[in-house]
Formats: sequence, C-alpha cells, structure tokens
Amino acid sequence: MTREDSSNPGPAPSDPFALVGNEIRAAIVRALGDPDVRGGPPVAFSALRDRVDVDVRSSQFNYHLGQLVGHFVERTDDGYRIRPEGRVLYQALSAGSFDRRVTESTTPAGFACHYCEAPVDAVVHEGELRIQCPDCDYRYDVTTVPPGIDAAADLDLDGIARFTHQNHLAFARRVCPTCGQEPTATVLEPDETPFPTDDRRVVSAFVHCRNCNDARYLSIGEAVLADPALRAFCHDHGLDLLTTPLWELEFAATDRTVTVESRDPWRISLVVSLEGERLELIVDGDLTVLDRHCEGIEDA
Repeated sequence: MTREDSSNPGPAPSDPFALVGNEIRAAIVRALGDPDVRGGPPVAFSALRDRVDVDVRSSQFNYHLGQLVGHFVERTDDGYRIRPEGRVLYQALSAGSFDRRVTESTTPAGFACHYCEAPVDAVVHEGELRIQCPDCDYRYDVTTVPPGIDAAADLDLDGIARFTHQNHLAFARRVCPTCGQEPTATVLEPDETPFPTDDRRVVSAFVHCRNCNDARYLSIGEAVLADPALRAFCHDHGLDLLTTPLWELEFAATDRTVTVESRDPWRISLVVSLEGERLELIVDGDLTVLDRHCEGIEDA
C-alpha cells in the first residue's frame, strides 16, 4: 500500500475550521476516525460512502473526500484511512469542541476562601469557569469548561478540576499539552500580566509554547507541581496532589507563602506547611528548583 501524492491536497492543515464547516467532510472524519474502523484495513470508497450515509451524488461525495486527502485522510491502493492529523480533528469533533452551548450558572465550589473563609463560588458563563470568592473577590482560577462536560447539567467540578490539573501539570513538567513541544517559563511581575491589580499575586509564572502559542499563567506553587520533593512531602502527610483540586491547595491557589528574595537574579521562596512540618522550595527566573529544605515548624 502506498500513500498518494495528491495534486489537490485540500484545505491547509492550519485551517481545519474550513473543514469542520462542512457536514459531509465532518461525517467522513467521524466515519474513518471511529475506533472500530481506524484500527482495521483501509475503507473502500463505496463502503465509506455507505458508512457516511449522505444523500449526495457520488461525484459530490468524491469531491469532499478529496478535500481531506493529503492532510487528514490517507488514500491507499485499498481505500482510505484516517491520518494522525485527522484523529486529532476526530477527537475534537467527538468531544464537542466546536459545538458549545451558551450557559450560565453559579454553584458552590465546595471549599472556603483561603483569605476570608467565605464559601467560594464556581461561576460558568459562556463556556468559561471562574472559581471566585463572592465576598473578597479573590479569583482562584479562570478556565474553559472542557467540551466533554455539560455545563448546562449538574456541573462536574471534580471532572473540571482533574482536567485543569492535568493541563497545569503538563506545563509544570515543561510539556505543552496541545502540541507536545517544550514551552518556555518566565517570572512576571503583577503589572506584566493581564489580570486585575487586586489579583494579590506576588509574581506569576508565564509558561508559553512558542510552537502552538498555548500558554498558562501559573502560580509559583502550580509551576513546581511536578517537583519530586514536593510530591513526596505531600504524600507523606496524606495529601494526594493528583486528586485534590488545585484551588483547594493554599500553596498553589495563592501566593500567601511566596516570598521574593531577589529579582536580579530571580530567587523566589515557596513554603508548604503540613502537619507540623514545612518544605521550602527556592526557584529561579526559569522556574527551576534551586534548593529544597524541610524542617519542623516549631524549630523554624
């Protein structure tokens, strides 16, 4: 079997939205991306048309299929199969990434504000989730509701928390969750970020992928989530970092235990206190952990 060198490669890979706007092409991607199909042999033209089940002429179906060949679909001597780029598009279509519904809701976030101890709210507005204290207005997180979670139904905060954690952890490990490239990390002063001046952050970690331009503004605590000493310290004190929502972790959700020791060069201290012990991490301007020190609080 050979891959076709098509003279009509269809839409540019950087313009998948032109593809999604056509129902026939989207249906072809769904048909070839189906798990029962993509792991098997190539699908012949007639069989693929039957699977898509659209009422169009064969020539019209062939035209739309041809627009996909080369970027999202591979044509072989035996038929058609989905390409890796097509699988990414299939997953986005299946998850509903292009079919969001406008919703608004406010529900309890399930924890007390680390600043004023008031119950914190989870506010959804047009696909965006804000974890925010209604009393002191501290904003713990702003994130997009994952496409697989129905914000119109009972809001699955645990699911969103796990999704957010995985994305932040990927950036903390210097792996872009969108394209897999290595992002850069820098420290920003509060006035260098797009957030309100009352954000109360001492500094922010800006982790940016130059390949796909995905980026996150993380707290210092979030930026070191992958540090083995931090994970071991929390585990030893009964705190599971993988299952606890980030906004419930004071060291990750606030800068209350962050101290800037120097700015040129950057030297930043983060302290995590649990059950009579504290772990101090020292990071530099690239968010690299320079030093770790654990001690009893009573001896500090």
